[in-house]
Amino acid sequence: MTPQKRSTARSDGKGEGKETGSGGGGRIFTSSNAFNEWLSKQPDNTPSTAYTVRLSVDYLDIYLYGTKYIILDLVGSTITSFGWAQFSGWTNLVGIIITASVTTIQDEAFNYCFGLTSIIIPASVTSIGRSAFEHCTSLTSVTFQGIFQQYLSMGAFDGDLARKYSFENGEGGVGTYTRPSGSNTWTKQ
Repeated sequence: MTPQKRSTARSDGKGEGKETGSGGGGRIFTSSNAFNEWLSKQPDNTPSTAYTVRLSVDYLDIYLYGTKYIILDLVGSTITSFGWAQFSGWTNLVGIIITASVTTIQDEAFNYCFGLTSIIIPASVTSIGRSAFEHCTSLTSVTFQGIFQQYLSMGAFDGDLARKYSFENGEGGVGTYTRPSGSNTWTKQ
């Protein structure tokens, strides 16, 4: 089967590795190649039965095949940045757990990820670029674990989330924000 989409991010090097088993409800991979090989052999699934996979890598070079939905856990990886449009259009990315080594989410990094329902942004992230999560129509929960030291684009998310995080009545900042599916109005929980 031909890969649907490819993503790459680099930290210190490409690294070698393999699947190391499962844990925490998902499989753990120490190389992008091992993940790609494993996923290519899995049957198609649905968002509610998404594969949870942990990539403990310093270089991200992955493919999504057909209609295989995943929750991507990058805790333990040493990736420092998600590049411009890196995951753009990954309609079968249901969730992502970002490692604390990430400091930057660049412009359009996750835009048009229609399947993305929730994201936790660690305190290590100091900058989120323009349209980083724009058109993520299923995104209903965003948790900010820290305060942005550099930049949060007002157009990073659909609706009023960036404004509420930054300014509204001094109530913004760290916490979880939710919205009903399809709404542009976010509420801090």
